[in-house]
Formats: sequence, structure tokens, C-alpha cells
Amino acid sequence: MLGAGTVGGVNAQGFAGPAPTARTSRVESTIVHCTNRARAAHGLPGLHSNRVLRHAATYHAQNMLRYGFFAHNDVFGQSPLDRIVRFGRRGAFRWVGENLAVGHWSASDACRAWMGSAEHRANILDRRFSMIGVGFARGAGGRTYYVEDFGSRRR
Repeated sequence: MLGAGTVGGVNAQGFAGPAPTARTSRVESTIVHCTNRARAAHGLPGLHSNRVLRHAATYHAQNMLRYGFFAHNDVFGQSPLDRIVRFGRRGAFRWVGENLAVGHWSASDACRAWMGSAEHRANILDRRFSMIGVGFARGAGGRTYYVEDFGSRRR
């Protein structure tokens, strides 16, 4: 989890190549559902989808695919918070966090892997988060990248 201000061919939208929309939306909804099911099992409220977080997550997934890296900080030196600010407004989020997965066959597999990792599970079950955005990218060779960004608004 990251506190606000701390670090833990491109198309017109700034994403690497086109993503198959139907498949991507299915992946996103599967991950949101899996995450919210895990939160409910621990007595926590579900996370609401957020457009800014979704854009930041998608941008990161597409860039990891395009530039062949796997890390929270990207090849441009941007942290998850930097990417969220890029698509939103500086200071709009109080807390942000990010989970990454690569190489899983399905969104459900990525979700299971996150729940099997103490750090990733801690993000999923963090009661400070109220919103989620999911990004997904699949390369021509089948390599997959999953990103879930979490946040809560400043009040």
C-alpha cells in the first residue's frame, strides 16, 4: 500500500496498441468481483469502480507489455501515485495502492495469487480503500499483465 505522496505503437489514449474490449471488460469485472468477494468474506465493504484508477491501471498494464518490464515504477520513473495523478487531479486521493500480476492464464488465477500473497492480500483487505480500477494487457504471444489500483478520496 502506498500513502499519498509516497512510492511502494501508442494510440491516442496513450495506451500501447488496441485492447480487445469485450475480453478486457470481462477480465476487469472478474477481478473486481473476486476482490469484493474476498473483502465481503472478511466483513469489509465492496470497492467501487473508479474511472481514474481504471485508466491508470490500464495504462500501466499496457506499458508493462509494450516495454517488457514488471514493476510498480515504470520505465518513465512514474510511481502508481504519479500515474493516478496523470489521469485525475493531484491531491484527490488520500490513499493509493497497487497489485501487479504477470503470466496468469486467467483473471481468477491472478486473483487467487494475490490472495495467496501477504502483501497483495493486505491491499485487497485494506479498509482504507473504497475504490478500485483494473487494467489488463495480453500480448500476441499470450503474455498477460494484470493491475489493480486501489484508492480512497480525500474528504
